[in-house]
Order: sequence, then C-alpha cells, then structure tokens
Amino acid sequence: MRKKFRVVDVPPAAGPTVDAARLAQLEQTVLDLRRHQELAAAAEDQLRREMADVLHNRVQSRLLAATLRLRRVEQLLVDDPAAAARFLEEVRRDLDTIREDDVREVSHLLHPAVVAVGLVPALRRLARDLRGAAAVTVTVSPELLAADDLAGPKVPEKVRLALYRLVEEATTNALKHGDATEISVRAEVVGAQEVCVTVTDNGCGFDPDDVEMGLGILGAEGRLAPHGGRLEIRSAPGAGTTVRGVVTVAGLAAGTAGGGDLHLSAGR
Repeated sequence: MRKKFRVVDVPPAAGPTVDAARLAQLEQTVLDLRRHQELAAAAEDQLRREMADVLHNRVQSRLLAATLRLRRVEQLLVDDPAAAARFLEEVRRDLDTIREDDVREVSHLLHPAVVAVGLVPALRRLARDLRGAAAVTVTVSPELLAADDLAGPKVPEKVRLALYRLVEEATTNALKHGDATEISVRAEVVGAQEVCVTVTDNGCGFDPDDVEMGLGILGAEGRLAPHGGRLEIRSAPGAGTTVRGVVTVAGLAAGTAGGGDLHLSAGR
C-alpha cells in the first residue's frame, strides 16, 4: 500500500544575524550570572573575615582579660576582699561589653534580627544607629508601609535583607568616603510591583568612571541579583552620591494603602 504524504509549510530558519544576536545575549546573561555569583561569594568571604576579626581579636582578648582577673580574685579573696570585689566588678563590665557589643555585632553581621520584623523597622533602627554621625531622614511610601505590614508582609525576608544591606553599605560609604553630613533614604513601591530604596547624600561625590567600586557595594549588587534586582549609582565630584536598588516583587499591587509618606528622622 502506497503511503500518502501531506505537504506542510516549513517556516524559514532564522538568519545568521538573529542567531548571532541571540547567542551573544545568552553569553552575556551567563557572564552576568557568573559575575553576580562571584560578587556574592566575595561578599560572604568578607563577612566571614569580619566575624573572625571580632571573635578572634576582640572577644578572645576580652575573655582572656576576664579570666586573668578571675585568677587575681582567687588570690585576693582571703587577704584583700575589697580588692577582690573591685576585680569582680571589672570582670562583670568585661562580660557586659562582650554581650552588648561583640556578640551583638557578630549577630548583626550574620543576620540583623530586626529585618525579620520588617524593612521599615530595620531602616528606623539604622537611622537611629547613625545618630550623631549625620542627619539621616528615612521616608517610606504608604504603599511600601502596607506591603511591609508584619501581619501579612508581601516583601520576602531575603529581599528585605538584600535591600537593607544595600542601604547599610551606601550610608557607610557616604560617611566614610564622602564625608556626608546629610543622608536621605527613601523606600517605596514603584510601578505596583517594584520595591525601590534610594540613598542620597550631600558628600563630596566621585566620578563613577574613574573610581572602582568597593567590595561592599559590589557585594550588595550580588545580593540583589538572585532576586532579579538591579543597582544604579549616580555621582559626580562635589555633587554627592545617589545609590538606588530595585527588586521586582509579585503581589504588591494587591495591597491597599492610605495616607501619606512616613518620615523618620535622626538628627546629627
């Protein structure tokens, strides 16, 4: 029996120019992914070094000092109880310092506990911590305030952490390298599905084309990338610096918000 064949129209193959363009785009995407992975890994490595520095240099030395004072207490308990009591008080102060400063710092390096509560409380805490170093103003849009509600947060905690780390790094750079006296932080929802944080300072600024970005800000970019985020930096000598991070978060449009912006200030 003779088989019957049906003639079909075959779409023309894509031209070499189209294929080359797609290939180049895919190669660039792979390069970007690798770069972001390297940045994230470098940021994690730096974090480990900072934690090791706190634990090895500060905590260990303070614990050693406390141990030596306790040995001195043992020697003085019978012959000089008053001196022993003074040494015990010094030990107590040492342990309080380790608990309040060093352990809290290591915990913050690992994961700021306040981020679990929300991005807005984390930014409020950051502004308060910078009090005395610069005049810091934090502005939060009503849409983000509604999305950041503890009862039903719409912004995932990992995204909140990435955005918080970006603000933390940008404010640190503004103080350390820009000699800024005023820092403005704005957190908002843009286009119904994007969470955006913008840090603007009145520091000395720089030429982005002439300055190599430090590991801290590049690490912040690496933290944003896994969530589809992007980083923008605008600066010029004598004109301050603006750092902007944007992450797309599904479901933000479902939230309702009322009222105006929330303003949080911490004076210098």
